[in-house]
Amino acid sequence: MTTDTNAPGTAWMQIVKKKGTSDFAASFTADASLQTSALSEAVVGPALIGAFFTATSTMYEDFVFTAETVDGAKTYLEWDATHGGKPVAGTTIITRNESGLINNIKLFQSPFPVVREFSSGLQERLAGTLGQDFFS
Repeated sequence: MTTDTNAPGTAWMQIVKKKGTSDFAASFTADASLQTSALSEAVVGPALIGAFFTATSTMYEDFVFTAETVDGAKTYLEWDATHGGKPVAGTTIITRNESGLINNIKLFQSPFPVVREFSSGLQERLAGTLGQDFFS
């Protein structure tokens, strides 16, 4: 188990900043999935994962990674943010395959009332991209 000497989340944010590009997609397997407490179903594929991060990038007033640990194929990130003037805490777990490509992201947020508000905001932003099943 190692801890990155850069600021927590630096490598991950370099990937996320490329959302919507071929460089972003090249970081993932074709069937990569993202599970989050803000959606009812997993988002599958680099294009939809990129759309998710495009939407979420405008939803926080502030966002900071507070810790990062790498253990084998998994990277664990803890973060604090503000959404709608309310504090949010979260954990992002990134799993890579044997080739180093991301094949799974788990993104968990709390507290639940803020997660519900966040999910509603996502639904508005992703109306033409994700179906109603993702929000039921």
